[in-house]
Amino acid sequence: MQNDADVAAIRPEGAALRLILATPTGRVERFARKPVLATGIDGSGRWEIPGFISRPIPPDRFAHTVQDIDFGRLAGRRIGVLGAGASAFDNGATALEVSAGSVGLCLCRRDLPRINPYSAHQSL
Repeated sequence: MQNDADVAAIRPEGAALRLILATPTGRVERFARKPVLATGIDGSGRWEIPGFISRPIPPDRFAHTVQDIDFGRLAGRRIGVLGAGASAFDNGATALEVSAGSVGLCLCRRDLPRINPYSAHQSL
């Protein structure tokens, strides 16, 4: 296992793969038959605010769940939350706790999710 490493290259080397890693202490080479790139949820892509929101709406009027949100600014306001994941519910509940006037949760699902896809221990 190699923590805190950026993968600079992966090259075939016979029956294995040569991994070229950039680490805080310098370049490292490792060989593996089946490398596992455990990048976490952030490794599956970047967090993004869709253009249909970010283009027409001023940046002080929306926030992404990964940003620091000043919930105090939401007191007395009608809030719309896009999404049905745990962070959508958490942010909606936090807005209500700081006296938001109302919170509408908008989702494109027939049913609310009941299983956390990121949890190793799931129960129904």
